[in-house]
Amino acid sequence: MLLTALVLISEKSMVGGDSIANASNVENAKPKAIPQSREAWMDASDYSVAHPNVATFAVNGHAQNATNQQIVNYIQGRFTKSGIANSIAFTGRADSLGVSMYFFLNGHQYGPVGFATMNATIDEVAGHASALQAQ
Repeated sequence: MLLTALVLISEKSMVGGDSIANASNVENAKPKAIPQSREAWMDASDYSVAHPNVATFAVNGHAQNATNQQIVNYIQGRFTKSGIANSIAFTGRADSLGVSMYFFLNGHQYGPVGFATMNATIDEVAGHASALQAQ
């Protein structure tokens, strides 16, 4: 223990007392926080936690042949055909080409998904929502 103390004192004198003090100062060691803007999927996730058994989803972007809102309308129509009339949509990045979708139910996230698995994911969420609403 005495040897460890001597080594630490020796290292402190080589580096200089101020350098060691500054290195251990947490304020100087941490990078400043960068504020993050809210994304549509974050709002959808929060909504699904606050509103149990409601199919909630977020659509980011648009396709070459479908606007952001047309995609939302399609998803809500498919939910309605599956017996889920109360789905809630959140949208983001409407001007961006390329689509990603996130689905939520009771805070559980399905996705992100693209067009290739969109219908299967909608059907899965609708099935789970129907089962929960029947309880």
